[in-house]
Amino acid sequence: MPKDTIIDPEWELEQQRRMKETLRGTEEFASGLRSSRGEPDQDVVFLGEEEETKETKVEDKVGADSKNQREREENSDSPQEDGAEEEVPVTPPSKWKEYIGSLLSGNILSKTEVRRLYPYMLFLAFLMLLYISNVFRMQQLHRRHDALVKEVKELRAKSLTISAMRMNSTRQSEIIRELEVRGIDLQESLVPPKVIGK
Repeated sequence: MPKDTIIDPEWELEQQRRMKETLRGTEEFASGLRSSRGEPDQDVVFLGEEEETKETKVEDKVGADSKNQREREENSDSPQEDGAEEEVPVTPPSKWKEYIGSLLSGNILSKTEVRRLYPYMLFLAFLMLLYISNVFRMQQLHRRHDALVKEVKELRAKSLTISAMRMNSTRQSEIIRELEVRGIDLQESLVPPKVIGK
């Protein structure tokens, strides 16, 4: 990091606190794995007094950095020489940028709040797949229905045509004409039919 860079002490403390939480979670996970395997926890180093002394050293360092920063600000109030560049303060990333960065990098999936929601997310994914399959099934049934409606219309038209042809061909005049065309020598009876009594 360049010497001119100004770091916000609160932001640095927050970053260190997050790092400690990550280390604690890793240690707990490792000790859980060892205990499930039946291995002793000899390799695990718990954060104790060394951590507290590191915290005080960090706080002292941050306090000294903030003191140095105040001195720089006081010196910056004095007139600067020509050609001297102004120091640009480094601001920590906003929460929005941190959220988008963790979302894009995939780190958001390792957070404990998100891990607790895994069963719910799986259930929602199952429901989405069920919904998608239902939509595809409905589209398939709709296409089949349209094809059957079209076929029924065609068959109805064909049925009406055949019914009209049958009605036309069963008339008495059409029967006589068809007999003459075929050369069958049948004559129409001129005597009306009699009803046979009982």
